[in-house]
Amino acid sequence: MRNPLGVEPKFGRLVRHLERWAAVHPFSYRFMVLLLAMGGYAYYKTQIKMRQLQAEIKAKEAQAQVAQQEHQPIASAPVPAAKHPEETEIADDVTIRHLGASNGAKGGEQKQPHPQKAASSPDKVFSQQSELKFATQPAGAKVEIDGWSEPTWVTPFTASHLAAGTHTVVFSKPGYLPQTRSVQSVAGKSVDISAALNTAAATVVVTSNPQGANIWVDGKDTGMTTPSQLTTEKGQHRISVRKPGFRDVSTEETLAEGQTFSFSPVLLSQDTPSDSARGSSVLRRFFGADTIPEGKGLVHVRTSPEGATIMVDGRTAPKKSNAKWPAEPGVYSIVLQMEGYKSVHRNIKLQKGKIVNIDEILEKQ
Repeated sequence: MRNPLGVEPKFGRLVRHLERWAAVHPFSYRFMVLLLAMGGYAYYKTQIKMRQLQAEIKAKEAQAQVAQQEHQPIASAPVPAAKHPEETEIADDVTIRHLGASNGAKGGEQKQPHPQKAASSPDKVFSQQSELKFATQPAGAKVEIDGWSEPTWVTPFTASHLAAGTHTVVFSKPGYLPQTRSVQSVAGKSVDISAALNTAAATVVVTSNPQGANIWVDGKDTGMTTPSQLTTEKGQHRISVRKPGFRDVSTEETLAEGQTFSFSPVLLSQDTPSDSARGSSVLRRFFGADTIPEGKGLVHVRTSPEGATIMVDGRTAPKKSNAKWPAEPGVYSIVLQMEGYKSVHRNIKLQKGKIVNIDEILEKQ
């Protein structure tokens, strides 16, 4: 029976054409069949992979939805905190005990290096007043409370209108190092605060060989003899050592606040010929002249025993002690070294037309 659409005859003709083509071209036919098989297999694998990816995506979306639902906050009515009078009283009591405990074991004194300045006088409080009595050794020190001070606040001094609590106090006096304290004042009570101020002067240690020489400072006899230690104000000073039968030895030094300066000259007998009278003086042998060159100063180094190596600003001098040489005005670092003896370090300031003497008694190691 004939197909009214004519599909089967067309399909049959296509099959017959393929059969004829396969008979004529067997190799090409096999190759085409192989390509079709490979293409079908690739399409099949791709479809399987796509289905797996879709399944994974759906699983992840489901997990994300579950996690989002788990992390959503659960609405609940706020529960107001109950406030009881008993709890309020206990909290106040704890706070008071905490402030008192911060005093420490030494009467509530702690160092406060950076006090904050008060906006107004702290000694003008008329409720919960406390009192602090200040005294220093020596007296006459300026008192600063919480960064505030007035001309009348000089020790001995009493501040009677302070607020109870912690206060930062600074004592200062010319010639002395300032001292900062943190103190605790108590309402209705008076607390004594005392401080011993340390001098801000420089210390000078003077020895000589031989000993027993009088020590003069800035042209005035101190009444002390070598070896001795004395204090003086900061600044430039001339220190001299004098002993009958020996030549005077002097040095000029600019002393800083709190500095310790050592001066140890070797005294020469007055019977010893002067350098200018020696035909073979060190200066003449070393430089060929005894005078100070124009525009320069003169450094003179003597040690006991002699023969110490002289280092000037880290460089070894060509001669050992005793020696002297002219140099440009300025500040120099002098180091004296000798085997079996302790090294000596001196900083000197050389001025135009002046002589700086360095006389040292070397100590054995």
